Amino acid sequence: MTRPRGNATQPDMNIARRSLLGGLLAAPLFPRPPLAAPPLWFSQIVELSGPAARIGDSWRNGVEMAVQEINAAGGLLGRPLQMSTFDSSVGRPAVRRALEGEPLALLGPVTPEAVGLAVPMARAAGITHIVGSDSPDPAAPAGATVASNTAVATATVATVPASNAALGGGMPFRTAPGTALRMRRLARWLAEDAGVRRVALVWSNGWTGRHRHDVLLRELRANGIEIASDQGVAPAPTGFATETATLARSPAEAAVVLLPEAECVRFLKEARRQGLRLPLVGDTTLAAPRVLAQAGAAAEGVRCHVTFTPEASELAAFRGRFLDLFKEEPDAVAAKGYTAIGLLAAGTMRLGRVDRSGLAAALRGLSVPAGAAAMMLDSRWNAMGEMDRASFLVEVRQGRPVVLRSFAPE
Repeated sequence: MTRPRGNATQPDMNIARRSLLGGLLAAPLFPRPPLAAPPLWFSQIVELSGPAARIGDSWRNGVEMAVQEINAAGGLLGRPLQMSTFDSSVGRPAVRRALEGEPLALLGPVTPEAVGLAVPMARAAGITHIVGSDSPDPAAPAGATVASNTAVATATVATVPASNAALGGGMPFRTAPGTALRMRRLARWLAEDAGVRRVALVWSNGWTGRHRHDVLLRELRANGIEIASDQGVAPAPTGFATETATLARSPAEAAVVLLPEAECVRFLKEARRQGLRLPLVGDTTLAAPRVLAQAGAAAEGVRCHVTFTPEASELAAFRGRFLDLFKEEPDAVAAKGYTAIGLLAAGTMRLGRVDRSGLAAALRGLSVPAGAAAMMLDSRWNAMGEMDRASFLVEVRQGRPVVLRSFAPE
């Protein structure tokens, strides 16, 4: 593994910036003297600008916290971790730069569109790839054309495979349970715990949203739940008056809402304005910290299946450390970034050596216990890079999620 070429920071191109921690390896941040061994270097490609910058910030915070903790404990195989961070909004040139110099692994990005661009490039370079997307596929459906997410690279497109299985030896590794597992647990909870037999659906009608919807639809039907109404909403709608009115007339016993965070806020406020009485159920985004902060009382009573909640007793220590470091609540994306480093560390420790070419094989079929470096919960990855671990059912009460139950790994 060679060191990165030159200085990774190029402000004029807005492609990369050196991580804060990469520049502080010799600073008095750690409780012991800095490690003298050469660093283990990896790259991350993350959303640092544009509409997804907030998501990128959360991922980067989780990564940096994990790197700090591992380095403070003596590093990995006695060597400190060091990272170079690149802005995914620049598109293909940023991914290319992130892969230069043979990093140990490539981490990120988070949004499905950006992941769709990075996956084939990392696979072609033979670099182990750990991603933040937990959509049904690691990238777009087979044959889909995915544009870069900023005007800087609007001409950049990528054709990507349909599933981790299609990627063969070059599949990415997830940092949270994927959509298939989450929708299965949500549907079972609705049928077995909540006793719901008829639901209404409101979902975002982009390609990621369609996949999520289709997976949920299959699981609902497998659990004997009928669909009373099924409303796909165009991405970034201006309002939800019509959808909410349709829900109010529906014979459904609950509404399942699968929308991005910003749209969750608008939907919840409109539902409150119209006095909607139908119980609202969702996935991670409907009870995300920023949704609860912006929706206020409109989110009261919402129930969600989530793969991460800072309110879970099992995650209290992680939450406390994150709050101390960043002065804000961790969200699911921050947890993914933290877990990415935990997975990288566990695979390297399993090998017992630094082996760029053998790292991906070491991650397949890997089980990592809670309490291992940067690992919050017992977690395991199958041969296709899919992750399984415990998840939670929460209800929003007085603006905060309260854990009602947990779901064991399958």
